[in-house]
Amino acid sequence: MPRMNSKPTAPLPTAAQPKPSPAEALVQGLQSIAIYNDKGHAWVGHGPDEIARMREGFQQALLARVAELGEQRLSPELLEAIRSGAAAQDGSGRFHQLAQRELGGAAARAALLDQDAQG
Repeated sequence: MPRMNSKPTAPLPTAAQPKPSPAEALVQGLQSIAIYNDKGHAWVGHGPDEIARMREGFQQALLARVAELGEQRLSPELLEAIRSGAAAQDGSGRFHQLAQRELGGAAARAALLDQDAQG
């Protein structure tokens, strides 16, 4: 049996990924939240306490994205869903789709490319 080289190796170089715009980050974040809330929490084996902690983290992240983006860029419906916490608990993808429609452009293209890459 050949011996494995025990010398540490340098990580493979990767292309630098551009930082998403606030709009892209909001759309992508809402997509990730919907996936987690739909079935993701079961896939990772989270119980009620872990789910609550994740959703609190989602809420804080969404509020930060809104602060970066500016409330005026969002409809009253989407803004209220984020402020109330409904978007942080959504498992249907409704608010992700709403954000895609509202923010359009690069955010929508990024989300569609991500959807294509997933299958």
